[in-house]
Amino acid sequence: MSTYRYPIAVQIVLPEQYQEQEDFAMLLKKLKGQGFTGLELNMRNPADVSIDELSSFLDQFGLHMTMFASGLTAKTHGLSLSHEQHEQRERAVSLLLDMIDKLADRNIGIIVGFLKGPVSSDPVGARDRNKESLAKVAPAAEDADVQVLLEATNRYESSVANSLQDAADIIDHVGSEALKMLPDTFHMNIEERNMFDALSTYRGYYSSIHLSDNNRFLPGHGALDFEKIIRYLDETSYQGGLALEGNTLVSLEDDLVKAMGYLAPMILK
Repeated sequence: MSTYRYPIAVQIVLPEQYQEQEDFAMLLKKLKGQGFTGLELNMRNPADVSIDELSSFLDQFGLHMTMFASGLTAKTHGLSLSHEQHEQRERAVSLLLDMIDKLADRNIGIIVGFLKGPVSSDPVGARDRNKESLAKVAPAAEDADVQVLLEATNRYESSVANSLQDAADIIDHVGSEALKMLPDTFHMNIEERNMFDALSTYRGYYSSIHLSDNNRFLPGHGALDFEKIIRYLDETSYQGGLALEGNTLVSLEDDLVKAMGYLAPMILK
């Protein structure tokens, strides 16, 4: 098993009845063998998942949950923190509050990407409503010591927090230490004039970075120069973690083999 300079995770979906899925267990064994230590987990119905049981299950494979990725839940239940209707926004806020309670003091963060809300005909209003929603969540996150990571996603997916500056503006407005940003190389490739300048400017706002290629597949399947990205992180003494996220080209397992074959030489200790 390889040892890397940065903790490395991958974002996947937690299957229903995951404890009984042999294919899922085999995937976890392969992930550990490839040097992964963490998982960002999407869940359709997180209310049905016991975090204690899940943590114990993952321990068997030497893995731990680093993030609750809220995207699948938001899509499944139609949740949006920037929805025009107050009642609908409150549903999204309730999800976050419930998850903060479940994840309290576990060193597991919550990613807010798709949950921010889709592209809006009223982008200024959407951003204001998102700020209002996050402000309701922040005190609970602080009390529970749970980081809420606002992912900067491109303008074709959301009207909220497209660039790192957009995300920083929201974080500064809310004014909570529990709220951080999540840079993603795929989205930065679209939104930033220079991703390295953006990462440098907002260096104190993030402690995790998503690695995803320019075509939204895993690193090594597109045109982004990840050697340059890793070199930048090394040169700036980055102390956070890395997480692979992307669409599937061949299969998750095959794509991960190619991605880690490409990335591993760059991040080996």
